[in-house]
Amino acid sequence: MQEIWSFRGKRPQKERGFSVVEVLIAAGILLFILLGLLPIFTRSAMSNSSGNQYTQLTNAAKSELERLIDLPLDNTEVTVPAGVTERVITTYYSGISKTWVDTTKLGSEEPVWNRKVTVRQCDLAGFINGRCATLQPGGVVPPAQLRQIDIEVSPGRTGTSTALALLGLTKKVTLSSIKVF
Repeated sequence: MQEIWSFRGKRPQKERGFSVVEVLIAAGILLFILLGLLPIFTRSAMSNSSGNQYTQLTNAAKSELERLIDLPLDNTEVTVPAGVTERVITTYYSGISKTWVDTTKLGSEEPVWNRKVTVRQCDLAGFINGRCATLQPGGVVPPAQLRQIDIEVSPGRTGTSTALALLGLTKKVTLSSIKVF
């Protein structure tokens, strides 16, 4: 015969729930497991941020390098001025205007990235191990046969933004290409 439960009587063994002690023990075990998994999720989020930063830095450097390579040889952006051995131009990416600007237009704003473009030139004899090792100054006759363009992009004004450093996002990307003429 089936036993009927009532408010006055005890529940049958198969209908009883967990005691408070059993629930607390189960919750403690679950908490212990979740605390063990927390560093994995934190590390994953940091790796995703770092990978995203590397992608953005690489794209910023690559697009500028491609633009400079496509310029004519006599364009001032890829010409070393007379009397010096390299041309260095530093620009900053403004988070407000979403463009690359120089220091005067940036003002007191903290830039998202800084980009340093260095143009050097040499002749074939000065080209060693894929780089211009013996530089020629601008304005030489005959003109140099190779121009090396280096682009370095890093976060912040100097590449060491405090906020980014706290997150471990202090990466730097450097690309280099040779323009032959």
